[in-house]
Order: sequence, then C-alpha cells, then structure tokens
Amino acid sequence: MSSRKITDLNNKRPKLKGNEFSNAPLEKVEPQIVGMNSLTDSEPRLQKILGLIADVKVGKIGIWGMGGIGKTRTLKLLNNRLEESHMFDIVIWVTVSGEGSRRKVQNEIAEL
Repeated sequence: MSSRKITDLNNKRPKLKGNEFSNAPLEKVEPQIVGMNSLTDSEPRLQKILGLIADVKVGKIGIWGMGGIGKTRTLKLLNNRLEESHMFDIVIWVTVSGEGSRRKVQNEIAEL
C-alpha cells in the first residue's frame, strides 16, 4: 500500500476531540483474502473459536502463540465467516506485537 493511500485513508477517519468520540458510524470490515489451502489447516481452530463466541459464559477470547503457526490466517477466516453469518455488524482488527500494551490497544481502537 502506498504512503499516499495510507495518508488518504487516515484523513477519512473521524477525528477525536479531547475525550469525546465521533458519532460517525464505523465501517464494516471487508472480507480478508486467505489462500484456499488455509481452510483445512485452520478449520479445527476456527471451529473452537466459533464455539467460544457462541458460549454466553465466555466474555473474551485471547489468541496467542509463536509466529507462523496460523493465528492471523485463522482470524482472517473467522472474519470472513462472521461476515457471511451476520453474527456481528462490526469487526475491529487490532494487531498486538510482543511488546504491545493495553493502553496502545485501547488507543488503536479509539482511533477507529
């Protein structure tokens, strides 16, 4: 993605004023592109996550692990499945690195 396109996208985001949040509606997440061979490898993990989402006793789900084991691929498939099922109106993507902090994640979500 070019830096001009990123700048254009940043300019379209609603701006926050102090502690106020913009009333602008959030945009739905577009389907994520995932290779077809990813489905069979990720299906067991995907089914487990869908089961946890359906469980009313589960308030949050954490997904972690070493790089390259399929976390992002599985979540892209989950995103697409949720879009098809209309289970959620909005999906917010936040990537957290190993040195990520709660405040950084909160700020990234607030900036959407």
